[in-house]
Amino acid sequence: MDAGGRLAVTVRDIGPGLKEPEKIFEPFYSTKAVGGADGMGLGLSISYGLVQSFGGHIRGTNTGTGAEFTVELDRWRDQAQTATGQQAEQQAERRAKQRDELA
Repeated sequence: MDAGGRLAVTVRDIGPGLKEPEKIFEPFYSTKAVGGADGMGLGLSISYGLVQSFGGHIRGTNTGTGAEFTVELDRWRDQAQTATGQQAEQQAERRAKQRDELA
């Protein structure tokens, strides 16, 4: 993968799959019994919001043998390194211009 590409993490299981894949990221969607102590159905909704806030994508699908979730995010770039690289380019351009002016 090139340095500017997106990164993807995929997780699969061999369980029963997703009952309603189109609803899994909706707040309060749960396949668990109402009133149970197993959560409120917010986990995937919160995950969706977090991934989106970083400019990424998350999706869940059924496979022939279970469920699969994929998270895609842009590679992290150190702003200091990017700025340093830009400064070096600018300095090189200034030096070349100065050499041309002196010649």
